[in-house]
Amino acid sequence: MTAKENSDSLTDIRSIGIDITAAREERLKSFVGQIKDPYRFKVGNTVVRVNFCGERDLSSLLADILSV
Repeated sequence: MTAKENSDSLTDIRSIGIDITAAREERLKSFVGQIKDPYRFKVGNTVVRVNFCGERDLSSLLADILSV
């Protein structure tokens, strides 16, 4: 698989829509369901690969990001 083919399979985060009136858990489920791989996605033609270190897990970090 070429880099272009690999990039084409990623979700563009700009296409994600989140209902900010939904409960926090529902917002998180919606985001993950739409993005498919929260560790690898793209923004336009730019591929983003998420890495983090620390004691918090990805679910906790995403919940904070998506909280209103």
